[in-house]
Amino acid sequence: MTNKNLSQKLDILLTKASKVTAGKADASILSGWAKEIDFEQDKLKLIKGSKSVIMDLRLFKNDKIGVSATNKIDEESIQEVVGDALDVSGFGHEGGFDLPSPAKNTKSPKLFDPS
Repeated sequence: MTNKNLSQKLDILLTKASKVTAGKADASILSGWAKEIDFEQDKLKLIKGSKSVIMDLRLFKNDKIGVSATNKIDEESIQEVVGDALDVSGFGHEGGFDLPSPAKNTKSPKLFDPS
């Protein structure tokens, strides 16, 4: 899955969460690779790679925090994450803080350092 696709899934998650929490939600997607290489008696025995993706949501409902996460990035899982976070918020701690409003007209930071 490309970064653009992951970003679109994140937007869908936040849109669904915002509908039930009046915009009081934040989310993230973490993506990574794992590589395993095994040698036995100086001979290559195994090369294995895997990719993992984790999507998580934190929302505030009635001033209580609810969290949920999944490693499945599809429409059904997105809906389940929102539902699970809502369910958990009934038992969550009071947040005691507000999330900042979305920034307007911001540019992405430049992350490349040529030095």
